[in-house]
Amino acid sequence: MKKNYLVKATFFAAILFVSTTKLYSQKSFIVTNDNEKIIVDDNFFDIQLSQEKTVYKTPNNDSKELIKFKNINSGILGEYNMKRMKLADEKHDELYFTLAELKGKKMTGYNKINTTANTGPNLDHGGGAMVKFICYILDENDKVLEKMETSSLSGEKYEKIRKTTEDKITRYFSDCKEVMDRLNNGLVKRQENTKYSKSAGKMLDRLASVMSNIDEFFSTPIYSNCDKPKQENLSTQTDVEAPVSLAEQKYYFGKISATPMGSNGTKMTDYSFKGTIVIKDGSISFITKDVETKYKIISYQDGIIKCDDNGKIHAITITSETGKKGSFAYDTKITFLLDKKMGGSTSYYWCNEE
Repeated sequence: MKKNYLVKATFFAAILFVSTTKLYSQKSFIVTNDNEKIIVDDNFFDIQLSQEKTVYKTPNNDSKELIKFKNINSGILGEYNMKRMKLADEKHDELYFTLAELKGKKMTGYNKINTTANTGPNLDHGGGAMVKFICYILDENDKVLEKMETSSLSGEKYEKIRKTTEDKITRYFSDCKEVMDRLNNGLVKRQENTKYSKSAGKMLDRLASVMSNIDEFFSTPIYSNCDKPKQENLSTQTDVEAPVSLAEQKYYFGKISATPMGSNGTKMTDYSFKGTIVIKDGSISFITKDVETKYKIISYQDGIIKCDDNGKIHAITITSETGKKGSFAYDTKITFLLDKKMGGSTSYYWCNEE
């Protein structure tokens, strides 16, 4: 039990970090407790849930700013909607993330990290922590209809609590497709369109065994307005369903850059991965030694490839760019924007075209 707890707690401490490089149609902003409104660059902010702070830039300013959750009254950062409240059965006010609204009902919540004496307080460097998720269902007057608490602890008792929490959310939000999709389609599982080596498959199965869909739901508290259709962006449009035929292309990558989850920083981190990206017969494949993932291309417009991943839509661009990442020289950059339902993260593949 202790070993499972350590694995699970450390993993949850790592994932409580949200970053974005996407473009949004709605302007991002933060309102402080002193009623100061800060306009935030839509393309640069990091919501660090485990550290209870946000790093951001203001428009036309390259310097990074930091604000702690305790100093935020409200705000909208991309798809994250925050509001400070003091609910009836809470001793103190908290900064809540609104998860969904439907027919006068609102789901809102926050995360709390409790470091443990036997694992140490260093969350970002292997330390352990218990993550507690507190969630409320409110009526239109912010009266509490339901209170739910889950945690990152493992064991039969906590699995039953997670199942009860999912059932309560379903009772109020079964008519909201976005919420139901997130509860029913976890990120940490084998994907239908992906081939895994034996070792990679076992690792993914172990990861899935310590993380449920409800845990992912609270760890990425994006906002869903279930009463109104959401505006489309690069990763949500699904208007073209037929496969799109592009010229056959092949690229070899030697480095991948991505924003690391659980990090204090905001810079992209380079990873040494070697593999191939192939565009052929209306699909695009990402192939490494252990994993091959294949997506159907559904549209190509203005240099943007959109591909289908079992109902989730990813966006890809391919640009000519020369440079070096460490000792690896490249002539092409391939940008992969993950569907927002799977976190919306951005990765860069540094490649050479065949």
